[in-house]
Formats: sequence, structure tokens, C-alpha cells
Amino acid sequence: MPNKSYVKGRKREQYLKLKFQKQGWFVVRAAASKPIDLVLIRKGEDGKPIVRLIESKKAKYVKPKEREKLKEIEEITGIKVEVI
Repeated sequence: MPNKSYVKGRKREQYLKLKFQKQGWFVVRAAASKPIDLVLIRKGEDGKPIVRLIESKKAKYVKPKEREKLKEIEEITGIKVEVI
């Protein structure tokens, strides 16, 4: 049985996924989401794809080790990871 923190986090991710889908984003929720919870993609006004990487945190606090991993992802992809 999953712990309460996991269940709360999963519910928040599902809520955000639906919210972004209603705004026209194609959303992928990463199962066992480490280090990114959601990947959002849609076509921009210029026809080029827009990609957003989302890490869902209720308190918006990211532990130092997680922060390092997010920075590494930003350096590799050139995409800022949004903590929401």
C-alpha cells in the first residue's frame, strides 16, 4: 500500500495534468517521477514546439540533491524546470 505522501503527490500531479490539458497542452506524467513529474508540449504561435518540464512540490521546496539534478537537466536540455 502506497504511503500518504505518495498518494497526495500523485493526486496533485493528476490535478495539474488535467489543468494543463484543459489549457491545450499535451501532458505526460512520469510514473515514479524522479526527477521530473510532468512534461508539457504544445505548438507555439510560430508553429514551433514549446516544451515545459514541471516538478510538482506542494511547498515548492526542493532538496539540495534534487535541485542539483534539476540543474543538470536544465543544462542538458536547455529547458528551465518549473517547480510548481
